[in-house]
Formats: sequence, structure tokens, C-alpha cells
Amino acid sequence: MIVTRTTRFGYAIGLLILLSSLTLSGCSDAPPALKVLVDYRERVATPQDLPLPELQLPAVTRPPELRELRVEVPEVTVSLLDSLRLDTCAAGASIVQRNSALGRLETGFRRYHGDLEIIDQLNDCLTRLDNPDSELGQRLQRALAAKRETLPLLKQRAIASDDALRHALTPANQSSAGLSNESLAESLDAFQVLLSLLQYTEKSEQSLISAERLEQALETLEQSDALGLLWRNQHEWIHGLKQSHSLVIGSGERAGCMSAGTPQRAQVLRTVFNKYFAAEVQAQVALLTGHAYRVNPLLTELQKHSNQTLLVAYLTELQDLSIELTAAIRTHAEHWQQFFRDCDFQPGSQS
Repeated sequence: MIVTRTTRFGYAIGLLILLSSLTLSGCSDAPPALKVLVDYRERVATPQDLPLPELQLPAVTRPPELRELRVEVPEVTVSLLDSLRLDTCAAGASIVQRNSALGRLETGFRRYHGDLEIIDQLNDCLTRLDNPDSELGQRLQRALAAKRETLPLLKQRAIASDDALRHALTPANQSSAGLSNESLAESLDAFQVLLSLLQYTEKSEQSLISAERLEQALETLEQSDALGLLWRNQHEWIHGLKQSHSLVIGSGERAGCMSAGTPQRAQVLRTVFNKYFAAEVQAQVALLTGHAYRVNPLLTELQKHSNQTLLVAYLTELQDLSIELTAAIRTHAEHWQQFFRDCDFQPGSQS
């Protein structure tokens, strides 16, 4: 066949029309995070005349149930009468507040912060007493010793029961087309505040964080879906990519590359690789794994403070999402490399 300029122009127009006309009839039903992948899948399948089954996304893993993480802590109290006699130090007011109806309702990190405050304040009270060996002083020393003894359990209860932390560790109900860098940064800062609280001891050189700073961090984690979206989006991309491998495996043969010459289907698929896989799919995955690499060290640090086997295992699963996603995108790229070898293409080339 004689190839003329008109023939080449017609081929280019035909290729452009084919690429631009590939739309997914069920695209509106696709998970928001996978819009790019769904579009890419059809652009790969159409030139090969492949059927395109809907993506089947399994349910996401969720944190262990609260009942599975329940921690029993012996109650340590200072009598109301003794607390009223502590008018020279802050412990008196803190103990009164803890014994109030609202104080008894405090849970999670708010309660743990209050426990740490009371320990610090009881230490201060003992130094202020005229006679630390008095009956009051001895009762305070016993209460302080008991509080210190239960502190590891108090920490475990805070980690297991805090609503804000649980929200941050739970995948969102629906994915998102994009993740806000600003929202994620705010959530990471808030998460770090909780870790700072867990790292605090009486011997710490750093001061106990303020109740106001803790409250701000908890409110951020309670109201933000940034971390939940990261877990959900990674989950969907992992399974979406795995179910897309078959579209590329054997694509060189289906495109006719085992015969002499370079068939048009192969040219179309190469364009799909360059324009949609390399430029869009890989870019989306790189963003997700980049976010995950910022978050994973915080999860590792949280694991150091928890002795709950189920929770530690769940935190490992969250960290493994980025590992699985990286493996999935690498495997998919390797299938494309085989296509390029079969069709005698050079990656990145257009001709």
C-alpha cells in the first residue's frame, strides 16, 4: 500500500477520534477515587475488543470492635473531703472536676490527659504540704502510688477507646477523587499531638501538653476524613489495579504484534500507555503512596504504645496498604513492558 500524507493524516484523525470517544457507560457509578482508572481500563480494553467486567471491590478492613479492646482499670480516687483540703495546689480542683458528673463521662485521651495532670499535681501537692507524713500526706502518697501503678492500663484504655483516634484509623465510607494536602497535614499534626501525650512520663524533659492543645487535636481528627480517605483510596486502587492486569497481559499478541509490521491496534495501545497509564494512573498512585509514607511512621510509633494484639495487627494492615499498592502498580508496569517488547516499541517513543 502506498502511504500518502493524506493517509497519515486520516490515520491520525481516526486515532484521535478513537481515543477521545472512549467513555465508560457506567463511569458515574465508579468509586470517586477510581475515575482515572476506570477511564484507563476502557481505553485499554476497547482496541483489543475485550469484555470489561465491572470492578469487584471487597469490603475494607475496619478497626477491631471496641468490645474486643476493652481494658479494665481499677478505680483510684481521692475523697472529696481530702480534695477540698488541697486548696493550695491545683490537684484539689482537678479531683473535684474528675468526681463531677461531667468528669466521669470523660473518655479516651481526654481522660488520660486528666490522669496525667492529676499525677503531676499530686506530686506538687506533696511538696507543698507542711507535713508530708501527716494522715492527709500519707493518703495522697497512697493515691499517687496507685495512680502510677494503673498508668499503663490507663494508656491502653485511652488508645483503645478514643473516638477521635478510632475515626482517624477507620476507612471513609466512600473514596474521594483527590486528597487535600492541607487537610492531611492538619491531621498528621493532630496525630502527632496524641503521640506526644503517649510519650509523656513524669521524667520527661518536655512538659505535658495543654488541655487546649489536646482538645484542638482531637477535634481535628474527629472532624477530618483525610486519613480515612487515604485508607479507602489505597484499598480501592489496589484491587482496581489487580483486576486490570489481565487487560495488558497478552496485549501484544492480541494487537497483532506477533506478525510483520506494526498494527494500528498496537499504536493505539502505545498511546494509551503514554497518555493515560504513565501520565495519569501512575501519577495518582504516586500521590497516594507519597501520602502514605508520611503517615506510616506515625502508625509505627502508635504500635509501640499499644499492647493490644488486634489493634497492633490492624495498624500493620494500614501500613501494608502502601506496600500492596506499590507492588500492584509495579506488576502492572511490568505487563506493559512485555507489550513493548512484543511490539518492538521503545518506552516513551511515539513512532
